[in-house]
Amino acid sequence: MLTALLVFHIVVAATLFGAPLGLSRNIRKSIKTGHPAVKLVAADGAVRAKIAAIAATLTLLTGIGLIFMKGGFGAVNKSYHIAMTLQIAIMGVGIGIMRPAVRKIEGAIQVDSFNADDVRAAGKKIAMGSGIIHLLWLIILITMVNPF
Repeated sequence: MLTALLVFHIVVAATLFGAPLGLSRNIRKSIKTGHPAVKLVAADGAVRAKIAAIAATLTLLTGIGLIFMKGGFGAVNKSYHIAMTLQIAIMGVGIGIMRPAVRKIEGAIQVDSFNADDVRAAGKKIAMGSGIIHLLWLIILITMVNPF
């Protein structure tokens, strides 16, 4: 059971890493193409945001499950505590930066024309949020591979 949960934990963590990849590039390219392309990117961003939110939640929950399968918080070394804290920070970035930026793009395309500057600014926030998430994810990976 421990191995199955660990494998699932790694799969959802990898999904969390992959979900935002390429989105900011697609946003930049869609602005040049026009409203229909931005509309498609907004829909894609909304789907990616949902996938990332689910993956982030499952990563946290499976991580907690793994901790309890190893004897609880007192039985695991501090690497697990650090990783969990960073996972919660990832979720905060998703909620505080990524979700509002995706919603801003969705709002920008509700009319027949869109403000390219608004979409571009939201795309930059998505790029920044993705970078933060990827950095935190990498730190978690290093912490889990080389526990201290």
